[in-house]
Amino acid sequence: MKHTTETICMADGQLIQLARFEPDDKPVAVMQFVHGFGEHIGMYSKLGQYFADNGVVFVIHDQRGHGEMPDKTADERKRAWGVARYVNFLTDITDIRRRIGDWYPGLPVTLAGLSMGGNIVANYAERITERPYANLVIESPWLRLAKPMPEAVTSFARVAGQVFPNFTISSGLKVDAVSRDVAETTRMKLDKLYHDRISFKLYSQVLDAGEYAIAHAADIKLPTLLLDGTGDQIVSVEAVREFAKNAGPNVTLKEFDGGFHALHQDIVKDEVLAAILEFCLPVAETVAEPVAEPVAPAPAEEEWQPPEIPQEDTLAFKILALDDDGTPPAKADYINTEAGK
Repeated sequence: MKHTTETICMADGQLIQLARFEPDDKPVAVMQFVHGFGEHIGMYSKLGQYFADNGVVFVIHDQRGHGEMPDKTADERKRAWGVARYVNFLTDITDIRRRIGDWYPGLPVTLAGLSMGGNIVANYAERITERPYANLVIESPWLRLAKPMPEAVTSFARVAGQVFPNFTISSGLKVDAVSRDVAETTRMKLDKLYHDRISFKLYSQVLDAGEYAIAHAADIKLPTLLLDGTGDQIVSVEAVREFAKNAGPNVTLKEFDGGFHALHQDIVKDEVLAAILEFCLPVAETVAEPVAEPVAPAPAEEEWQPPEIPQEDTLAFKILALDDDGTPPAKADYINTEAGK
């Protein structure tokens, strides 16, 4: 296996870190993973190695407000933890998918995410009409919390988030509820880059995005493996089931009895990883480039090109960004349409 970490510049100039885990032999597929709240790429070495050992390239990036933040000092990084805008989570997926197409042309790509990352993957699949993925894996998505905050607190967060968008608080996340594997939770507690900070604004946006995902689950048109554990104490299992019920035949829900939040780190991880690999590999076997004589490349206009990432003053941005008043936005693709046209 080859493991590389690099700093990449996103479309708006933001620097983030990205890790790639590549098989020693020719890969058959790619998994693009979106991590959860408070996490970072350094926590995914085991998962990356697992997929690389099974012929799948594993690509993961530090989401904004997470990880090392190479352009910041240690103090600046701590102040920036948990500060992000939801729309950038979506545009970063598009940016990295374009890079994956350059790095591994012709290979089928699975988009996967855990917890907040699962929320983001669901929203991406529902809102973006461009679908350059073979399938989706959504693990324990944060659609609603297992123990929702009182409505008064949520209302305060919405107002405070508009006035102080960069002000963060502790989420109160209980690490012991992430996994039943004590070795995993101990490692998390000692991880200096793992944090529980979140801004009022991002918290409100994730809540709204969760409700949007549930209400628009039928808009998911890709084969999707949805995973949850019945013992999850962090996100609502009932919300995941509601999402699955609304989604229709494209989404397959697989539940793990007693499983905690991060199933791929839980004591049922062997069964979970086998299910994910089985779900991804058949697509890879049928879609991956055949070993045969070279075929002339398709005309440029027939190849997938990433949608143009909108600027803040465009209509597309206003549609994609979660409205300040909490109104769920309409789905749209990344078309850089000038406002008013």
